Amino acid sequence: MSLPGITGSIAQAANTGGGGVTQEAYLSHWWKMPSPGESSPPTAIIDAATNADTRRDLSVANITTASGGRTLGTDTFDVYEFNGSSAKSYNQNQATFYGDKLSICAWVKLDSRQTYESIFSAGVTNGGWNDGLFIYQQLALDKLMFTSGAYSAAAGGSEATQPLPAAGSWFHMAAILDVAGGVQELYINGTAGTSPGTVVSPGSFSSSYKMTIGNLAWGASSNNYYIDGQMSDFRIYHNFALSAADVAAIYAGDWSP
Repeated sequence: MSLPGITGSIAQAANTGGGGVTQEAYLSHWWKMPSPGESSPPTAIIDAATNADTRRDLSVANITTASGGRTLGTDTFDVYEFNGSSAKSYNQNQATFYGDKLSICAWVKLDSRQTYESIFSAGVTNGGWNDGLFIYQQLALDKLMFTSGAYSAAAGGSEATQPLPAAGSWFHMAAILDVAGGVQELYINGTAGTSPGTVVSPGSFSSSYKMTIGNLAWGASSNNYYIDGQMSDFRIYHNFALSAADVAAIYAGDWSP
């Protein structure tokens, strides 16, 4: 069945600046959650990005739509619900759009806070979690973690952290990586947190590995650490590190209703 009209949804067309999408020339993947034309419940999440990169629609399982789940100012947005046990979205062929420089943005609401539950993972070769990229909860430390090259600095990676947001409240997350430039930042609601002294490369990205949103993957497996919460407006800027001003613009409401 088709979704009803999406109130305040992000328009397909956008221009850089002046109410459009910040840095649209680098916006490789944009899963609006939901995008116009997606079914409810979704059978796939449509990549509606604005540049010339190859689109990567996401395969999904057990994700539902929450009508009017997020508001920002006078705008209301439908969102996707992740159930904490089996809901996931993923793409198998990630080799062409990940590497040592990228930016990841999303709106997230945690319905509950759980150790290791993952917002995003990519490029992880095995269950040792000793490479790849991760954005996940570390409840024991009360932190949201953005790590590169391993799941933690102690395991050989590098990490940017923020205090873990409270359950039940929407927050905007932006994770910025530029290995050559020595930049690894994790922003919450437009403010950067703690950054590493040395940035570690996430390693090679094979087309046989899964990239996931809403749970954690290694290799071709994606059946671990499911997030319990809601998400919308998930963006990946390939080969581009967003500036603090860019992040602030996206957090303030970077779309064309």
